[in-house]
Amino acid sequence: MAMDEDLKRLIEETSAATQQRFDEAVGELRQENVQTRQHFDVVAAALRQETRNVDARLTQENVETRQHFDAVASDLRRHFDATAEDFRTQVQLVAEGVVTVNERVDRLAHEMKSEFAESKAMMRFSFADVDRRLRSLEDRVERLETSRTQ
Repeated sequence: MAMDEDLKRLIEETSAATQQRFDEAVGELRQENVQTRQHFDVVAAALRQETRNVDARLTQENVETRQHFDAVASDLRRHFDATAEDFRTQVQLVAEGVVTVNERVDRLAHEMKSEFAESKAMMRFSFADVDRRLRSLEDRVERLETSRTQ
């Protein structure tokens, strides 16, 4: 029985020591858990702040990009408007040139018609005069031939 008592005491002492080591380990784990939570909270706060900073930078870059886009769009619009106006001016000049050329062609056609009509009239007159003279000569020749044969 003394052995049972000794064994019982040894088990109780070992159990008490184990319980104490277990309690110490739990205490250490709780302390580490608190430290881990505190560290996690610090890291989470830093990440939230970094996220806010990134968000702010992206927002600013978005604003700057929009302003740049608007400026480029405005420049392109002005350039397009100037090019379109220049194009309109050039088309107007070409149209005026075409009208001028058409007027010249019409005037030249009218002058040529008049000159052809004059030339035709002069040729008729000349042919009529040549025809009259030829008939006169033919009549003369006929009279001479008639007078010779008589």
